[in-house]
Amino acid sequence: MANAHHDDCNDDPDDVVYVPGMDYLSGWREADAVACEINTAAEALGVGEVVRAVPHSGPKGEPVVWLWPGGARVIARLLSVLASESRTS
Repeated sequence: MANAHHDDCNDDPDDVVYVPGMDYLSGWREADAVACEINTAAEALGVGEVVRAVPHSGPKGEPVVWLWPGGARVIARLLSVLASESRTS
C-alpha cells in the first residue's frame, strides 16, 4: 500500500511488511502535504530538478518524507547559507 519498497534503498525489514488494519494512509497524507511544501519551495529556488521530496509512511503508519542524497545535500547547503547570514546579521 503506502509502503513502497525501492531496491536501491536499505529499508528496515519491518518497513516492507504490510500490517492489516494499520492506518498508513493518515501518515502518508501528512507526509504528502510536507513533501509538496518542500517541492514547491525547491521549485521556487530553482533547485526542483535536484530536490524532490517523496511522501511515505513508516512501518507503524508514521509520516516520513524521503529525499535523495543529492537533494538533501542541496538543502543542507541552503541551510548553511541561511545560518551564516543569520550569524552575520
